[in-house]
Amino acid sequence: MMDIRAIKGEDILAATEPEQIFGPLEVGNIHAPEALSDAFRALARVFHPDRTTNPSRAAKLKAVMQALLALRDRAEAKLAAGTYGQASSISISATNLYTDVFFWRPGDICDVYAGTYLHVPKVGRNDPPGKISRHAVIKIARAPGDADLLRNEMAILKDLFATKGDEHDHFKRYLPEPLESTSVKIGSTVRPANVLSQSHESVSLAEVRAAYPVGLDAADMAWMWRRALEILSWVHSRGYVHGAVLPPHILVHPASHGATLVDWCYSTKIGSPIKALSVPNESYYPPEVIARQPATPATDLFMLAASMRLLLGKHKISSRIAGILDACLIPRQQARFSDAWEVYRLLDKALLATYGPPRFRPFAMPQETT
Repeated sequence: MMDIRAIKGEDILAATEPEQIFGPLEVGNIHAPEALSDAFRALARVFHPDRTTNPSRAAKLKAVMQALLALRDRAEAKLAAGTYGQASSISISATNLYTDVFFWRPGDICDVYAGTYLHVPKVGRNDPPGKISRHAVIKIARAPGDADLLRNEMAILKDLFATKGDEHDHFKRYLPEPLESTSVKIGSTVRPANVLSQSHESVSLAEVRAAYPVGLDAADMAWMWRRALEILSWVHSRGYVHGAVLPPHILVHPASHGATLVDWCYSTKIGSPIKALSVPNESYYPPEVIARQPATPATDLFMLAASMRLLLGKHKISSRIAGILDACLIPRQQARFSDAWEVYRLLDKALLATYGPPRFRPFAMPQETT
């Protein structure tokens, strides 16, 4: 389910699919109807018209509740029919061909769909055809006013992917590849969208933390931290601050220990303020972001360290590793670490002193019971 704090009445009124509000629910899971019911009750407590004595406000809330009830009823019907998560009415105006599109997950400002794509060569060019097995994500803005953030994401990713050389190609594996900016029609609503080439098999650090409520062992947290530091070291060398290195935006592949840094809507050049805030994740931001001051690599390192603290939960860590985390979390921007590669090297030394020579540590997400 989407974070309740992030859902506005306007979101419910504009929603054309229940997945946009209730998020992913597993068809066939006996707990899915209960999860839907819990989500509906939580939202109903927020938007029930009895919460106000103002007639105008009550009328608006009544409209929201009617829309919420309709979405709940449609979600129940789709769960019963086994079609929850499928977007039958989505129409993508795009150059490439997209198939098997389904709702994947809610984002901060977008509904994120997934599918596969086939590259269509342009007339007069010898573009090689793509493979239907390649994965794509379609990020659809909930509000037309967020089109500028989508344009910002596409421009920065295109600039990063334009960098040539084997060394740069290594780091580009950790980023979603920009395919095209387009518009998507869902029902009768047309919205701006970005289409990116990205695996659907990874999980976010927010999902990892939810799956391990007590927290992760520091040795498991360490490889996720190292991978994210690798990505940031290259991004910063290209002159950019990601601007939203938050648990939902750091994706990891448990089996291969791969990682992807997603949601580049908030990114900016080093020395410029962050474009916008992810309101549900405001507690992870350093003071300079809240104050709309210029962002630096130290800004990203603060958010990454805060995300690692979340992963650890109640688990103990060595004083050397704790010291590196603390140095990334100093409130004063100029006093904290500002070089991702320096943090990477210090972390490696701390891990060697704590655990000995590096070795692959298997990691898996818990299996859901049905």
